[in-house]
Amino acid sequence: MTRSVLVVVGPALSAVAIEPDRARTLVEWETFRSASTPVVLLPLPVAGLSLEFAVFLLASSEALDDEVVLPPDATVPLPPAVVEGYEARWLVSPAECDAPMFGPDLARLLSETSGHR
Repeated sequence: MTRSVLVVVGPALSAVAIEPDRARTLVEWETFRSASTPVVLLPLPVAGLSLEFAVFLLASSEALDDEVVLPPDATVPLPPAVVEGYEARWLVSPAECDAPMFGPDLARLLSETSGHR
């Protein structure tokens, strides 16, 4: 039996969905590794389809494009949760991080890595 673990997006926690290939590139950067944040791979509904995204768990969503920020009160399934038959899995686990990254830091990293996808 798999237990579902959910985290609720709110004032102290934000979640940002990024295309998985771009996320994999970003988490390999030394700058990210020196101040990483938890990242979970899971399917999210887009235009009636369920597509895989990398969801970055952050201390804030400041400076990030609203299109990629999950709304307040959204729930994010965390591993070992199963979503629509798909097992959520960590790209970067909380054990690998000191604390969640802040939005401006992720925005800067996204800008730096934009040409390296």
